[in-house]
Amino acid sequence: AMSPDLAIIFRRTVSGARITPTSDDQALVTMTVRHYAAFISRVLSLGSKAQLVSPPELVEMLVSSLTRMSRGV
Repeated sequence: AMSPDLAIIFRRTVSGARITPTSDDQALVTMTVRHYAAFISRVLSLGSKAQLVSPPELVEMLVSSLTRMSRGV
């Protein structure tokens, strides 16, 4: 989930990404992710401007990455 403006830019750089507006002035971007580690790096590059919602295993990988970074590992 991200701002509609950022979603449009993101869709231009990610093949097959689809945008669905939400009721809270956000946009839900859906796509097929084949390489989880590379996608996590891309999400992290967006900082607090994006929120990873699913699938649960990818969200867990993101949380684990952030936990390791916060510990300096």
